[in-house]
Amino acid sequence: MADGIKLSRLSVGHAVHTPTVRGADLVLNRGSLGVVLGRNGVGKSTLLETIAAIRAPLSGSVELGGVDPHQLPPAARASLIGYLPQNEGMPSSLTALELVLMGRRALQGLWPFDRSVDVAEARRALERCCADSLADRRLGRMSGGEFQRVRLAQALVSGSSFLLLDEPSSHLDPRHRIEIWLLLRGLVADGITALVVTHDLDLAMRADSAWLLNVDGAATGGPPASVLTAEALEAAFGIPFDYAVLPSGIKVPIPKSTWESSCIKAPGNV
Repeated sequence: MADGIKLSRLSVGHAVHTPTVRGADLVLNRGSLGVVLGRNGVGKSTLLETIAAIRAPLSGSVELGGVDPHQLPPAARASLIGYLPQNEGMPSSLTALELVLMGRRALQGLWPFDRSVDVAEARRALERCCADSLADRRLGRMSGGEFQRVRLAQALVSGSSFLLLDEPSSHLDPRHRIEIWLLLRGLVADGITALVVTHDLDLAMRADSAWLLNVDGAATGGPPASVLTAEALEAAFGIPFDYAVLPSGIKVPIPKSTWESSCIKAPGNV
């Protein structure tokens, strides 16, 4: 199962002399769900873009299923990787089906057009994401949770076996956050390997693997219970953490409410 995502001495960032992630040696086994956590600005999105071969690494290497995605032509890369960026503005007049079909463009050659096979795959992807009833609805008439399910279908429509998702549950209410997470769990059960950037600690503790990025560029990976400890999160985020124990017995780290920001003072009843 080790032929999933493998990072070897990988450094990423916007400039060679100032990498945000330095020399990362991390592994996510095939057919598992992994999460990436860290404070804002430590390079989570940059790391995901590098794994998706959108951004070149500063040094080191990336392998997905034993293949370097940076060496693949666009069509082969699209068949390997489904990438969902954090913010992606789309015209509200597009329908769900039209948005999902855009994920097939790399497979359609120099002059893209929607073939019957593309439409069939788009409808299949919508069905896998419990969004088939939204096929003809315009994006401007969808809730946040509906839109995220459609975007996930777009990431899946090229037949990708690796999903790289940047905060797919952000801006969603608790119900829709859990729905997205359950949906990802179902896709992983079908053989997809998913790596998700998230700030949801409660959901992250239910992943198969966790990668924690620190402000010094170091990255740690392993089982969530071993990586996402209160001590490690305090070092990563610069605030103290405690634990809450769920009825299932899972210990979830939570920020303590007894700290004060250097510039914002909490009222006495917090």
